[in-house]
Amino acid sequence: NKRQNERHNDLVSSVEKFGDARVSENFTKNPSLGNLVAKQKRCDKQNQSENSSFGITEDRIRMLNKIGVERNTFGDQWDRRYQELVSYEKEYGNSCVQGKFAQNPSLGY
Repeated sequence: NKRQNERHNDLVSSVEKFGDARVSENFTKNPSLGNLVAKQKRCDKQNQSENSSFGITEDRIRMLNKIGVERNTFGDQWDRRYQELVSYEKEYGNSCVQGKFAQNPSLGY
């Protein structure tokens, strides 16, 4: 559809400008682009869990993969945080990260 192709072109431009396809659903610079990426991820996730072709085509998945849209961002984020915690534990000897850990606030509780 024409609108999806326009949003895809917007996403390609965003990748060229920012170097990756990490567009949050609350992307203030282009809210419709954030909504599109979120919708595509939801449809893709539903396809993976139900083994169906509901909502997103294989062609659309290939297009998104080609420009680097992360399909499992929660899993990737969890893996990154886990590795950060492992590094913290090696450096400090424990995994009790303070809530206001200045070096990595997202790692704190």
